[in-house]
Amino acid sequence: MRTARTALGWAVGATVGAFLATAIAVVSLLAAGAGSADDDFSYDPLRSEVVGLPDGSALSGDRLERPLIELLRSYGDEDVDVSCPDTAAVTVSTAVVCSGEIERSSWTGIVFFEDAKGTFVVVEV
Repeated sequence: MRTARTALGWAVGATVGAFLATAIAVVSLLAAGAGSADDDFSYDPLRSEVVGLPDGSALSGDRLERPLIELLRSYGDEDVDVSCPDTAAVTVSTAVVCSGEIERSSWTGIVFFEDAKGTFVVVEV
């Protein structure tokens, strides 16, 4: 008789566990769906270029800032104040961290050069 009670206990426990796991999964999916509907930020990288940059040359911060500021303004940001450090040589995968303020909010972006001629992509962090 003791075996029957143990098996029944295991069956009840497994049923309760399965129900709880299902309930947690449903709540998690609903919470994730609700969070993404409220998220109005775009995470697409921004692309532009530094015009007339010789292959592999040094790049001053202010020369990078101009096309970066123009790029950010083209997306509707009017109040843009960004500064970038000087770069010793621009090659494929050179990364430059620029920071500043956009619309009175702190902004940091990583500029990745896609080639040695100045084509870059900016990822906001």
